[in-house]
Amino acid sequence: MQTPIICHGFTLFNEGELAYFKSEDEQTKHHVVQIWQMPFVSSEEVPSEHTDSYLYKVGNKDIVKAMAECTEILTLANKDDSYSDLYADLAKRCTDVIDSYYWINKELTYFLNDPLAEIRETATSAIEEYQKKVRIQRNTGEEISRVRTRSEDLFQKIKRESFQTVDEYVTALAELRQLRGEIISLKDLRYTDEELILELEGHAEENTNQLSEGCVRFLLQDDALTPYLSKIAAQEKTLETVKSAKDGENLLEKVESMEGELELLIDIVSNLRIEDATQTTRIIDNISSMYTSLNQVKATIRRKRKDLMGTEAIAEFNAQLKLLDQGIINYIDVSDTPQKCDEYLTKLMVQVEELEGKFAEFDEFIETITEKREEIYNAFETRKQGLVESRNNRMASLNRVGKRILNGIRNRAKSFKEVTEINAFFAADLMIDKVRDLIVQLMNLKDSNKANALQTQLKTLKEEAIRQLRDKQDLFVDGKNIIQFGKHKFDVNVQPLDLTVVEKEGVLFYHLTGTNYYEEIEDDGILKTKDVWNQALVSENKSVYRAEYLAYLVMQETLENLSKDDCKKLALSPSDLLEMVKTFAANRYEEGYTKGIHDEDAAKILGVLLNLESNIDLLSFSPKVRALAHFYWTQKIGNDTKKLLETQLASTRVIMEVFPESEKFEYLEGRRLGEFSNKKKA
Repeated sequence: MQTPIICHGFTLFNEGELAYFKSEDEQTKHHVVQIWQMPFVSSEEVPSEHTDSYLYKVGNKDIVKAMAECTEILTLANKDDSYSDLYADLAKRCTDVIDSYYWINKELTYFLNDPLAEIRETATSAIEEYQKKVRIQRNTGEEISRVRTRSEDLFQKIKRESFQTVDEYVTALAELRQLRGEIISLKDLRYTDEELILELEGHAEENTNQLSEGCVRFLLQDDALTPYLSKIAAQEKTLETVKSAKDGENLLEKVESMEGELELLIDIVSNLRIEDATQTTRIIDNISSMYTSLNQVKATIRRKRKDLMGTEAIAEFNAQLKLLDQGIINYIDVSDTPQKCDEYLTKLMVQVEELEGKFAEFDEFIETITEKREEIYNAFETRKQGLVESRNNRMASLNRVGKRILNGIRNRAKSFKEVTEINAFFAADLMIDKVRDLIVQLMNLKDSNKANALQTQLKTLKEEAIRQLRDKQDLFVDGKNIIQFGKHKFDVNVQPLDLTVVEKEGVLFYHLTGTNYYEEIEDDGILKTKDVWNQALVSENKSVYRAEYLAYLVMQETLENLSKDDCKKLALSPSDLLEMVKTFAANRYEEGYTKGIHDEDAAKILGVLLNLESNIDLLSFSPKVRALAHFYWTQKIGNDTKKLLETQLASTRVIMEVFPESEKFEYLEGRRLGEFSNKKKA
């Protein structure tokens, strides 16, 4: 089957001909209708003997039309250039033929499109070249017209001028020199008018010579350069009014413009045709004398400007430094990533470079700028290093947490009995969500290696758990720890092999779990601890109840941090006491306290102890200690010493109530009678 014909309309004829056409999206001059010969005919007519020819399929009508249009192209190609729009018509006709006949690029039609394309390209090149020529001629004409108009205006202006000052001569001669340069430049243009250029150049030269002679005669006068001397004197007086560096800079620009005028005047005088050399020397000497005065004024302006700039620069430099310091503080505060540190460091370094360029004339500022550059660099490097270390520590911490959670997940996964339980566990368990959250955090910290490692381990754990469960189901009977060989079933010990210590009949043994291995322990140090072998908790034994131990610990902490009055108030508030005990026991997991039992018992015991502590006073000491103290007080100490001690102790009590942390009265503790006696004698 041949490729189907895609068209927008067709007609079948009895002789087997098929005519069809295709619509165009835009208006076109040529509408193509193709006629094809098919083997399906409705009559007994004999088909042409050339039906297998490609030209037969194209059709005689299209071929004749194409040849006729090609003949028109040949006729246009043989015409002279006098034919209007010749090249445009050639290009258009060639384009129409190439676009209208699809078959002209075939081998059987001798590639008729190639010569047509060459003719079109030649015609297009001719059109472009002609347009280029017209454009150049137009531009040249416009430039000649502009220079001609300017020349005529300048010539008329020179004729009207009376030339009363040297400035007028200098300005006119400078304009004539520039005009002659523009006239000479016209010679380099294509399609230029050389006769007009020569005429304009002659007029410019004539005016230049006449004006030069008048300028020489004027310069030989004694008061010819008086305007320049007046300008220099005026600028020198203006120097007294300069109050800022900006004013000095403006005044310096005016003086430099006068200097440029004098240079132009010297250049013009040097090029004037003066027959008497003494006259040239006289004019140049007069101008040189003005140079001396002008240079003195300029040097004075520069010196004063530099002094003013120094004073203003110090204030501006300090302001810029304050602004830079504020920028450093702000940028460091917002630099929360190493990338931002580099970005803001670059911005500040650009500001430093601009500051250095602005104050490059002041050597005293260079050292300060250098130190500031080092300060900025060190500050941001320190900040960046801290952020990098913090991020690395954060990533390492997240990775460690993830590994610990994965170990817990591994142990949990081993306990499931069905695959659905494993899938449910890995789909919705909080431990799994936590690991995934850690992976996201690591990805946000740009540590894809650790994140991918945790992701891989999590996926591996799931696959390993499912595989082990299926192996266990296949190996063991009904998923239990029983292996069946034929009719016989055997229990399998799946207990892990761990080394433990067990007690048997009052003796300690080393024992391997899951085996019958026992070895008696003969270490003397361990044997001495026999009293606590059966003590399961550190907080309880045969003699001490867990609540008593808890009350004792709370009592120790309470006595260290509370006064007796506070202890008494706390003992009278059972709810506050119970809350304090619960808070104290909340994190002591290893001591085995049960909420609602041991904490309430401890609170009751603690209430009694605090009440006793607040009222016991001297009864907290043993009877022997109290008896010895009474004996010493009544029998071994005199009245004077008693009064001294009573006074000291009373004063100390008052002071200690205000300053309980004071340590200046420690000498009163543990005093012996002999010490007081010796002190009294002294």
